[in-house]
Amino acid sequence: MAVTEAVLSPSEAGTVAAAGSRRFRLVDWFTFIYFGVNTLLLVHPNRPPNWATLLLFHLAFLAGVPLLIKFAGRHRVIGFLRDWYPILGLFFMYNELQYLNRVLTDRYFDPLVIGWEQRLFGHQLAVDFRRWAPWKALGEALHFGYFSYYFNLPALFIPLWLSRKYREFRIAMGVVAGTYYFCYLWYVFFPVTGPYWQFQPLPDPAAEGWFFPQLANTIVHGGSSRGSAFPSSHIAASVAVLGMAGRYLKPVFRLLFVPVVLLCLGTVYGGFHYGVDALAGLAVGLLAVRYGPGLVIRHDFGRA
Repeated sequence: MAVTEAVLSPSEAGTVAAAGSRRFRLVDWFTFIYFGVNTLLLVHPNRPPNWATLLLFHLAFLAGVPLLIKFAGRHRVIGFLRDWYPILGLFFMYNELQYLNRVLTDRYFDPLVIGWEQRLFGHQLAVDFRRWAPWKALGEALHFGYFSYYFNLPALFIPLWLSRKYREFRIAMGVVAGTYYFCYLWYVFFPVTGPYWQFQPLPDPAAEGWFFPQLANTIVHGGSSRGSAFPSSHIAASVAVLGMAGRYLKPVFRLLFVPVVLLCLGTVYGGFHYGVDALAGLAVGLLAVRYGPGLVIRHDFGRA
């Protein structure tokens, strides 16, 4: 049965936003599953040394989300946090992966993924792509695409919020946050560091461009969470954002389309991801765009 989306008047949209803020949404259940599973790792005998700090973070979400839902209608700030919390915690969720993925295994699965890469492409694309096209203008453009990732979420969600498209905001939030949750949970059980940490010497940013290669490499070297390469959440989430923009904000879709395409290529060109990381991330993102909105609409709005 096809999922339908009715167009709401401004007054109906306000009613949806007020009433829907006090119910459990699909993204709330995703949040409880994600933090519930990862909290169990923190009582595992092989838990990381900083387990107490991580546990406080997890308990803050597990206890805080029901409170946000219950009191969302009491104050604008609480209502704002209730709607935005799934992506406000992404930085901390990403950072803790390097500790959580050491609980159940003491290995990284790069040799397996490198074998997939060789069998599928006959090359290690994270190394050979730059050799095939060693042009600084191309490297600059592809690294710009990689860096544009950090603007994708605000480019989608801020306009939806400011234009009071609360229903569309909630659907997009469920799809995009669910995409992140899936990737991050996968990394806990199947950690892969990626070619940036496996192949030496590291790419020379000065040979790849003038500004964005240096910036992207600085970010990856200083802020990467080891073991979060397969599938590429950069690509999965960016494709999900692009798909939601195509559904609800056509101008944003047109704005993001080229940067997202450059990002998909740049993750491999810059040596940050294997080619199979990129393909897997693309598959996750496309599946999220294809099936995610229907799941959110059926659960949150009961319309099918």
